[in-house]
Amino acid sequence: MMAKVVIIVMLLMRYGKGEYKFNIIKSLKKVFKMVRAVNSDFECLITGSPHNLHKHHVFGGAYRQKSERYKFYIYLIGELHNLTSEGVHFDREFDLALKRKHQQQFEYSHTREEFIAEFGMSYIMDDMLDYEDELKKFIDRKRAKLGIYI
Repeated sequence: MMAKVVIIVMLLMRYGKGEYKFNIIKSLKKVFKMVRAVNSDFECLITGSPHNLHKHHVFGGAYRQKSERYKFYIYLIGELHNLTSEGVHFDREFDLALKRKHQQQFEYSHTREEFIAEFGMSYIMDDMLDYEDELKKFIDRKRAKLGIYI
C-alpha cells in the first residue's frame, strides 16, 4: 500500500499541473481512504478482526447514501461481506437481521412511516421482538458455524 502512495507522490511532483494534478490528488485521496479503513479502530462484526475490512451498507443500492447518512453500515472481513457464500450479500437471514435491527434503531426517534418514506419498505414483522437480540443470536450462531469463539 505504501508503494502506491510513494508512486502517486512521485507522479504528483513530476506532473503536478492542472488536470493531471487534480486526477493524482483524487487518486491519492482514494489510497489514503483505503489505508484508513485497513488501519482503523474498526473491527469485523463477526470475527473481531481489524484486517481486510469491507464496509457493508445495510440498505444498499438506491439507499446507500441514506445508509451512510444514518450510519447504517457495519464492517466485515471480505469473506463475510461478499467474497464467499458465507457473506452477507449471499445470506438473506443475515441481511434481514441487520435491516430489522437498524430499522428498530431508526424507529427509536422516528416513526415507521418515516422509515418507509426513507427506505421504501418496513422489514419489521413483529413490534414485540427485540431485533438487537435477534442479531446477537444470529452472530453467535454464525461464529459457532465458523468455529470462532470470542
